[in-house]
Amino acid sequence: MQAPQYMKDGVTPTPSDFTDEETNVLNTTPTPKGEAVPESEDDSDVTDEGENDDSAPLKVPPGNKYVVFSFIRHGESRENATGAAPKENDILTDEGHQQAENLAIQWANLRIDALYSSDLNRARDTASKISKYNRCNPGLTLTKALKEKNHGHLYTSLKEQGRFAEAKKARRGGYKGAVPRHYRPEGGESYDDVLDRGLAILFRLAKRHGVYLPSVPKELDAEYQPTGELFELPENVPHVVLVSHNIFLSQLYKALSTWNEDRKPILPNSKYDNTGWTRHLIRLGNLRSDHANGPLDREFHFDIEIKHLRWIELADNASKRNGGVK
Repeated sequence: MQAPQYMKDGVTPTPSDFTDEETNVLNTTPTPKGEAVPESEDDSDVTDEGENDDSAPLKVPPGNKYVVFSFIRHGESRENATGAAPKENDILTDEGHQQAENLAIQWANLRIDALYSSDLNRARDTASKISKYNRCNPGLTLTKALKEKNHGHLYTSLKEQGRFAEAKKARRGGYKGAVPRHYRPEGGESYDDVLDRGLAILFRLAKRHGVYLPSVPKELDAEYQPTGELFELPENVPHVVLVSHNIFLSQLYKALSTWNEDRKPILPNSKYDNTGWTRHLIRLGNLRSDHANGPLDREFHFDIEIKHLRWIELADNASKRNGGVK
């Protein structure tokens, strides 16, 4: 897997590294409850200084930053329910709205410091309910960086024609068995592309929301055994919630699962149920000089430690009706 260009050579992204598609990620001002910050059509507030320029590596402040991410999959969509939906921007079913409502109510008293969502309807509507009910009034920021995998022009065209069985075959590009990670359909993304996009937005937000602490959170201690329960959050560590899609989140989860040598083995068929969720504590340290702590560390050049506080087996097994909380 090749790292995004701005992550090579020790370059750490800054606000000027955000693309127009991700401009709204820079908005950290909470919006009124339940309202989303739309994708900006005006880039007047976005500076072009340093964008796509790798000539001057940026320095990372000394010390460690800590942040917690919760990943949530959207509620049931029409395609999830029937296998057939003509548009990429699918909507929630009645069941999906109920799942999202249940989840939002259960998360109402959970501390949320920032809430981001894919701009696709099914994710946005799920996240809007979380924002509406949560006591912390986290607002909601939409970003294309959290969208589902783009399966290409042919897949989209076949779906629009109602040829859903053919569309499913087109997603696989004629491959039998596992689709190679590098396979990129025309106009679409490979699995590696999705992972690159996911890691890029994850570490942008880790840099943005992470905080320095006087001591290491106890949850990072090797002896600490996480419970996977809803209200398990490290004290004084910002909690950032990302609402996205199954393929996107599964690719990101797989990368985090293999980040450290003591990580659980990768789950080849891992997936998120509708409104299923996982949680991850991240320590983002300085740029490494040896780049020797595993394949992803070598590519991203960060000293990084990750602790799963809730893992995908729970996201997978949780009931749809109870909003993904087990």
